[in-house]
Amino acid sequence: MKRDLGVDAVRGVAVVSMFVAHFAPVEGPLHVFTLSEFLTAPLFATLIGASSVIGRPSLWSAWVRGLALVGLGLWLESVPSQISVVLVWLGILTWLTWLLVRLPSAVLLVLAGGLLLVAPMLQTAYAADASSRLVSIIFTHPDYRLTAFVPFACLGIVLARWKAHWARVWVWLLVPAVALYLLNVAAAFSLDPYTGTLQEILFEFCLAGAVLCLVGSMARALPGILTAPVAALGAMALTAYVGQVVIAGRYAAASPTGTDDSWALLFAMVLGWMGLAWGWSRLFAGAHGGFRRGPLEGLVALVAAPAQILRNRT
Repeated sequence: MKRDLGVDAVRGVAVVSMFVAHFAPVEGPLHVFTLSEFLTAPLFATLIGASSVIGRPSLWSAWVRGLALVGLGLWLESVPSQISVVLVWLGILTWLTWLLVRLPSAVLLVLAGGLLLVAPMLQTAYAADASSRLVSIIFTHPDYRLTAFVPFACLGIVLARWKAHWARVWVWLLVPAVALYLLNVAAAFSLDPYTGTLQEILFEFCLAGAVLCLVGSMARALPGILTAPVAALGAMALTAYVGQVVIAGRYAAASPTGTDDSWALLFAMVLGWMGLAWGWSRLFAGAHGGFRRGPLEGLVALVAAPAQILRNRT
């Protein structure tokens, strides 16, 4: 799949946001660190949509990558950890996005808008059937719901098609996000992450789109020395995700407080994974396929795009 520095930089921001959401011990002034709880999963879902346009994966590639996410997600759910693992939802979304990317932008926007409106109602309607795993994944899980993720994938597809206009589009998305956040601070209504309310999904929709456009356009404008470590972290996002769940579980088990909320762990995750990703990208710059991005990325790419790897060797 074709790599895009701006998209990798956005994915790196999503990984850092993930670390903040998982390990920051306080909410911060005006709940600024809580913003990561609203941003992380929606931004990953938006990036899946954007990547389907930029990378144009084949059916086989999309199937393998989705299966890898679902398989790793199911395994990580059995690993002792305080992290709610999102990979199963992202894997299913990868399969759906292969189909969604074939729709016109106008249809995708209508679909996204419709789901934004009905997702909270579907969550309430199916609440009594929450014991079913499939129903939980689609409608009622306490943290993630496929009906709420599909609009973000649609948004990512449309924004990727408008990539040339990112430097202007981000403002139009950030303004409503800031307005919703200020209304929340003023107690006009409540914005709570993972609840699936209409105001929460709308806020996340605008916030994720604004971050994609802003960071993506900045990454292309800034010198590579400033963006390379963040982009390298984004390229190694799958390895970093799996690694942080395992490390966080062991940290919490050994901690006197029994929790992974720690400034030390947060900074170690951000600096450690960013340094590892940048070092890996330099050390394996000549590697074939996904191995120049990271170990898990390489294994997935080896199965997802073997023909391309063989062509690169000839």
